[in-house]
Amino acid sequence: MNVKKCLVLAALAGAGLSATNALAQEAGPLPFGGEIRRDPIGFPPLGGYESRAIAEVYDCLTNTFGNGSSTHLGASEMILEDVSFAPGPYATGASRILTEMTYGLAIITTPSATEDVLLIFWDEDDVAFTGFGAAGANMINPAAVPLAVVRIDVGVQNPNFYYQFTSSLTGLPGGGVTVPVGDVGLSLQVAWVTDAYTPPDNNADTVPDWWNLSGGMYQGCASTTLRSTVFGSNTGAAVGGNPASVGSTTASYGRDISNAAMCANIGTFIGGVQAASGNVEHRFINASPARGYMLRFRGDVIVPAPANTPLGCIPDAGLAAPGTVAAGEIDWYSFCLSGAATDAALQFLDVDSEGSAGDVAMAIYNDGGALAGLGGTAADDDSGSGTNAQLSFGVGRRAAVGDGSQYDGRSGELAAGTYYMAVGPAGSTFGSGFVANASANVGGAYGINFATNTNGAALAASVIPQINGVDYGTLDPAANSVAPGLGQATGLRGVLWSTFTLASPVDATHFLDADFNALSTASADAVCYIFDSTGDIVYFSDDEGPAALAQFSLGADGTRMYGANTVPFDGNTPIGESGLAAGTYYMAKGLFATQDLFALLSGHRWHVRGTSGSNLTVGADLYTGTVSSCGSADFDGDGDTGTDLDIEAFFACLGGDCCGTCGSADFDGDGDTGTDLDIEAFFRVLGGGEC
Repeated sequence: MNVKKCLVLAALAGAGLSATNALAQEAGPLPFGGEIRRDPIGFPPLGGYESRAIAEVYDCLTNTFGNGSSTHLGASEMILEDVSFAPGPYATGASRILTEMTYGLAIITTPSATEDVLLIFWDEDDVAFTGFGAAGANMINPAAVPLAVVRIDVGVQNPNFYYQFTSSLTGLPGGGVTVPVGDVGLSLQVAWVTDAYTPPDNNADTVPDWWNLSGGMYQGCASTTLRSTVFGSNTGAAVGGNPASVGSTTASYGRDISNAAMCANIGTFIGGVQAASGNVEHRFINASPARGYMLRFRGDVIVPAPANTPLGCIPDAGLAAPGTVAAGEIDWYSFCLSGAATDAALQFLDVDSEGSAGDVAMAIYNDGGALAGLGGTAADDDSGSGTNAQLSFGVGRRAAVGDGSQYDGRSGELAAGTYYMAVGPAGSTFGSGFVANASANVGGAYGINFATNTNGAALAASVIPQINGVDYGTLDPAANSVAPGLGQATGLRGVLWSTFTLASPVDATHFLDADFNALSTASADAVCYIFDSTGDIVYFSDDEGPAALAQFSLGADGTRMYGANTVPFDGNTPIGESGLAAGTYYMAKGLFATQDLFALLSGHRWHVRGTSGSNLTVGADLYTGTVSSCGSADFDGDGDTGTDLDIEAFFACLGGDCCGTCGSADFDGDGDTGTDLDIEAFFRVLGGGEC
């Protein structure tokens, strides 16, 4: 098994179910590079990286970027975003402290060691996008004092990626950023700065200039846009706003345009209406499509559970919950699991709305109010048959209904305990803090169906996976079969399933090579499994190919090469492989990291769960063939290699007079004896070459 995979599995095992939080979604012009933890400079978090935060209080990151297209802001390296905590648990209250934040940054070229990101928190009453106090003035009140300032060293990261940086705020005075009493939100300023930039001391300045970063921008003027900030669109939002999963933001934002035309105003946010001629103002209002900065806040909050209909503990015989929901309404239920729906326990929980007359969406929350499942994404609208909803937790794999998805455990894992379910009309959205935003769709009568074995019932045999990738058909290594693949997007946390059949074995003289280089996105950290026809994992590959791609080379040795792939196929990938018998096999392709049942000795059940928040192209071409087995250059077997006696013995054998210790006249092992190919192969080997 790959070392990287082992480390991740060990980390997950040590951290428990909470470690299954996956990277958030990505769907933009640049791939998602991952989530990176960075301490605020000078304010290390209390108790290490573990924030005191227990819930999302503003989330324009987890679900928003799966609905549209994320982008960075072109020739600008500073933004100003309005954040409203309504609707959500921080919409009101006298004690609201932000203890953790995650924010999006675009890195186009490798950052140097001398640049940081400055995060400045402003009272919402001190910011006006049209200009504070007057149209065309600066957006920020010149007399304002920030609520807090955080500086982050982003480190040297790989270029051409969008990243999410997560910072604990617990080390700040007061344990975080306090939201002013009576305010519904705040404004956040994000700017790339150099190490040399020193924020001013407002207590000493007669004219505070926190907003003016002139000379502190990393690129200065005119910018070549080597760094930026990441926005996303929500296709379901009107021009007037871009609701987050928790909280909301208007379509307006401040933008410091650092192109040549705006050099005189570098480092400021000029209020006023955006001119139709283009980037001649430093602000945008009512942008279309509506955009929101990639941002999530967590804070200390205990959200009371909503009024609900209790269903009790779900029995292994299953349970059905009928109901009716109208436009703009949410129905709430509570239920419990007596045991854990986890891979290790070989237990599951499947929930769907099959058989419903109305079209509904649903979400499952833990008892703290956070969305349950993998990365807090346990919400669905139409993964079942037709427009029915479906969630599937724990171990897979069970048959699909109609054209729906299989019940494969893709939604993550659940511990034993109490959970809450929200059901709303199709198109409803859900966020942590028991936030459920009902849509205006009609809804109707529905039935929610629960199926589980968390009380100890036996796990039924697994069904074979749905083939959503390439069916390679039948390959015959003895006939040098080749099966072209297809590059396909994995989808968020997705797995692509393919199948192939071997008409003859892959062994010491026959090979199967899988090349991911030609069809996969270069930045895709692709992994791949080969399962046999019983559902057991036979082989796994991660990073054996170029650029962190998967690669298989099974069976016969060699130094085979394909296309632009510079990594040889030598019959030893993975190390120690022992070929494949004739038969049918299944390939699961995904992005690092995936979860599986590798730790089990058997019963792998074609079970693979994707966790990556990226959506990148992965594909593989399959090659099979025969490698002839040549004889030795010591043809006469006397211990002396490549002598005249070997040559004489070889030609005598070709003439039908082979000595007792001599090799075969079929020197190249292709089954045809005494041909020109045998003579050519003999002299190649005699000269020290390959067969």
